[in-house]
Amino acid sequence: MEARPPVEAALTRVDYTLRATADTVSGEARLAIDVLKQGWVSVQVPSGLLVRDARLDGQRTALVAGTPPRVLISKAGRSTLTLDVVVPLASSAGSDSMLLPASGSAVSGVTLIIPRTIIGPCANRSPGWDPPLLKWIKKKSHAKIRLFEPFVKCAPR
Repeated sequence: MEARPPVEAALTRVDYTLRATADTVSGEARLAIDVLKQGWVSVQVPSGLLVRDARLDGQRTALVAGTPPRVLISKAGRSTLTLDVVVPLASSAGSDSMLLPASGSAVSGVTLIIPRTIIGPCANRSPGWDPPLLKWIKKKSHAKIRLFEPFVKCAPR
């Protein structure tokens, strides 16, 4: 008798590429899923995301309704589930925030694109200057954030 794997599938990585606008955060979530058994498996999608579209290994796929939704995968090995998502914004005391759902994966990455209009106006900037929003993100998340050139160049006053 062949031994069964301890789990049918494992969510091994979640990467987000998101863009903030004045009132929403939307983009793509890429989930790496390792299926360990032969036959159909059901894998949970991270809860709290509003999913507009789903693709499994580049092909459109349906999500099974539920809380949270699930995707069905029929082949063993690594699959990539790409989700078009909207992350809800919460507003409190004049501040907006977003919360990405916890997932069962060991590694996650987030790329958050914040247009200059959201960060705020140019100021006298010294080397190493960070906008207040990014200072807060770095402090709260210990994230390493790199500002791209359009963010750090201001027109002369």
